[in-house]
Order: sequence, then structure tokens, then C-alpha cells
Amino acid sequence: MFCILEKDQKTYRYLLDFITYTRKKDAVSLVRLDNDIQAAEIALHLKLNGLSEKDAPEKTVWVQKYGRSFREYLITIMIAAIAWCANNEGTPTWDEFCKLTEHIDSTKSFLDGIHD
Repeated sequence: MFCILEKDQKTYRYLLDFITYTRKKDAVSLVRLDNDIQAAEIALHLKLNGLSEKDAPEKTVWVQKYGRSFREYLITIMIAAIAWCANNEGTPTWDEFCKLTEHIDSTKSFLDGIHD
């Protein structure tokens, strides 16, 4: 259900976005952000493969192939954002982000156990 978070700019950017929306305590906006991120990933996939955004069959292929793992990725980032907001003000620096991902990654088996 959860994944190991990479220490990369994309994950860092998504974390910062989730922190912003988590602090607003607006579940609708948080779900919208989640959906927007996934839609952007699908659009990027289509663009990188020279396909039109109107290519519905290819969107379905992406969802079938990557949807579950991408969902796990976003859920794990949401957990990291909630953990950050519970203990900190502001947004994490790059070094704090790296420490946070290490902490979340070290608890993955625990988090997976909660889900099962």
C-alpha cells in the first residue's frame, strides 16, 4: 500500500504541495491536488510517447500499468506531509525532506501492516 520515497525534486515538489493543502484542512482540495498530479503524470506520459491527450486507450493503458504504484506513491507522500505538519511549522528544507523520507521509508513495513 505504501512505497519507498525517492529523494528527488519531483517527490520534494509534491510533498511541498501536499503540505500546503494539508494545512488548509480542506479534504476536497487535497483530493483535487491528488487528481491533478495524476492527470499531469498521464499527460506527461502521453507527450513523451508522442501521443495526443485525446488518446483514451493509452490513458487506460497507463492507469492499468502504473495506476496502483502511482497511487501508493501519492499516498506515501500524503503520509509524509501529515507527519511533517503534525510536528513542524513552515516547509522542509531539502535536508529535512531527505530525513523525513528516510523516516517514512523506515516505517514502511509498519504502515503496510496497518493497511493489511
